[in-house]
Amino acid sequence: MGQEANAFAMRQGLLLGCMFAAYFVASTIPSIAFISWGIVVLILWYVYKSGVRCREEIKEGEMSYGLGFWFTIHLFLYSSMVAGVIKYVYLKWINTTYLAEYGATAKELLTQVKMNTAETAEMIADMTVPENIVLYSVMSDVILGVFVGLVMGFALKRTKE
Repeated sequence: MGQEANAFAMRQGLLLGCMFAAYFVASTIPSIAFISWGIVVLILWYVYKSGVRCREEIKEGEMSYGLGFWFTIHLFLYSSMVAGVIKYVYLKWINTTYLAEYGATAKELLTQVKMNTAETAEMIADMTVPENIVLYSVMSDVILGVFVGLVMGFALKRTKE
């Protein structure tokens, strides 16, 4: 992927990262959790429009499948980093009770299915630390970017004949 396309992915990733963070925050507040579905649609639309803009403005109307795929992965990588910072601030200083409530719910669920052991309790304790949640989130967003990129590569592909 060219430097111009990579720089474009970085710039577009900033706003997409804010959308990822908005999705996360909306999904943590039960009274507005329904908004998160609309944000998912907005995210997919934005990824497609960003790819089209990159193809038209940076690549002069021509983009291979591979470039569309890599552009999408880079877009998700940069946006997941931005969202990770926002999520960390949110979990560490704004909504400090969310992870404790999340851990308690997980323990209760494991107790109901009779899987609440010392190992699972330790695993839940490790998972409910803001740093680990952010790390898992960044990794899962990049993996999601790979799957979206597989489809988006076809949608963005255009060659001149």
